[in-house]
Amino acid sequence: MSVNIGISLLQLAVNVIELFVWFFLISVFLYFKENHKKKIACFLAVYLILYIVERIFPQILLFNLAVSIYSRFVIYILYRGKLLHKFFAFWISNCLNYVLDMFIISIVSTGFDGNLFFSSMQEMNSKLIVTLTKLLLIALICVLFKRLVSPSTLKIEIMSNSHTLLLAMLPIFGYVTMCVLDYGVRTYIKVPFSVNLFLIITYLATIIYNIVVMVLIDKLVLNRRYKLMNDISQEQLLIQFNHYESLKEKIEQNKKLKHDMKNHMLCIEALISNNALEEAKKLLSSIEGIMQESDLEISSGNSIVDAILNEKSKLAKQHGIRFLFEGVLPQDSFISPIDISTIFSNALDNAIEAAQQDDNSNRFVETTIKIRGKCLLILIENSVKQDISIKDNTIETTKDNKGKHGFGLRNIRDSVEKYGGDFNISCRDKSFTLEIMLSISA
Repeated sequence: MSVNIGISLLQLAVNVIELFVWFFLISVFLYFKENHKKKIACFLAVYLILYIVERIFPQILLFNLAVSIYSRFVIYILYRGKLLHKFFAFWISNCLNYVLDMFIISIVSTGFDGNLFFSSMQEMNSKLIVTLTKLLLIALICVLFKRLVSPSTLKIEIMSNSHTLLLAMLPIFGYVTMCVLDYGVRTYIKVPFSVNLFLIITYLATIIYNIVVMVLIDKLVLNRRYKLMNDISQEQLLIQFNHYESLKEKIEQNKKLKHDMKNHMLCIEALISNNALEEAKKLLSSIEGIMQESDLEISSGNSIVDAILNEKSKLAKQHGIRFLFEGVLPQDSFISPIDISTIFSNALDNAIEAAQQDDNSNRFVETTIKIRGKCLLILIENSVKQDISIKDNTIETTKDNKGKHGFGLRNIRDSVEKYGGDFNISCRDKSFTLEIMLSISA
């Protein structure tokens, strides 16, 4: 009895480790949703219940099927992304898992008469050895990936279609190659040394090939990211240059106004003395207009944000979009210039572009900044042509330039999360809202 319980616990441990390996492989290609740790804990609890039921009632033969269906359901609710993205991630992870298994099994089998893995006497022991060896191999691959690959470049959500297809074909090619070689070597082809040794070399080469191609994909994605970052940086520099040129012009206007103000006042006094009130009013109105022109349209308390807001305000007005701003940013610089520029530039670009597509004459973009205790709330709201479907805090882009749009949203999210902030989007009654919460004491 105790032996059976020990074997059952060992089997459970092996299965749980395999599940965590599976979760890890999928997480290389997909982002977890919020509160994913709680969902994983719930999944393991349900899995434990199913396992106990299967052990108590062994005549029930649907345990593996139930776990398989439930596991796929968990993938759907645990990870962010479209259904197609999840399908790709699931397929790629399964193929990679198979490649690792076959490599380790061949190593374990070498040196024994027959195949140790499929020996009924040693099945549990061999599975444990394979699982523990896989853990070590996964740990080694993790260390290698941390040195060679960026943490987000292999995420299908932000990859182009061509990179995603290449990534999907990579393990499929390895899977097919290994199956063909395994069957061919064992059935038809004679090699001058051990078959298992030949297969070990083949499987190892396949693993190395997969890693090399993933690193290459990482470099391709990084190059595309750096190019987009360079484009955004150039755009931001141009905005700031135009803003400073505008400031220079307004300073010159203020100097001229100050220089001429004494003469203007003398003229007004003379006009009033001669009862030429209408002419005096016209002159005052003209002076007021000059003073308004010399003032900045929008002032937030931050020179970089001022440059962005004033530039985007001009762009919005050119397209007949009402542009409103309310609020003041904190004086203390708790967020880096590049991050605050990334947040406002990308958010306002998306807002103006969405408002442009709205046929309604009352198109608008509203930016509100509020300080609540130690928190800074940034609300950017804009009109849209129709309500946008939002799932898992992600929208499906309708832009032709899909890569740049997705990259912009990803950049906003990254900049916000860097400071431990919250990023939320919603859409209701043809009004899209981006809400950002940051800690001022960050």
